[in-house]
Amino acid sequence: MQQEIMEDMYITMATIKKMTIITNEISLTSNNLPDGNFQVKPYITRRFGKVQEKENEYGVEMQVAFKDEPENRFPINLTIRITGLFEIEGDDVEEINNFLKVQGVQMVFPYLRSMVSNITSSALLPSIMLPIINPFDFKDEEKDD
Repeated sequence: MQQEIMEDMYITMATIKKMTIITNEISLTSNNLPDGNFQVKPYITRRFGKVQEKENEYGVEMQVAFKDEPENRFPINLTIRITGLFEIEGDDVEEINNFLKVQGVQMVFPYLRSMVSNITSSALLPSIMLPIINPFDFKDEEKDD
């Protein structure tokens, strides 16, 4: 059953003409905490949908944030937000949205993951490597029409 659902979620790659990655935001601030053991709890979100200005362009925006909170102290605040833009031929909105929320996330997330690792190590901090995510774990209400 799971295999059937997953097969229905895929779009034929022949309809994808181009993919572009855009960096929307990078913010890193130190919280000047003393050395210690900290628990990494990234907050990862995604939005997807049609890009209003372009005819066949759709986007998957992903954001990761690490924040110093009273219940979970963390030495930095880090926010990275990127968008994967896809030029897709076709008019089946449901098929395109299914592509965006599964394969789109799978195609954009490695760029986000790499950016987190590179930025933290470039800032002379221990490199943070995000875990692999399951695109099915996101809630559908995050769709951006």
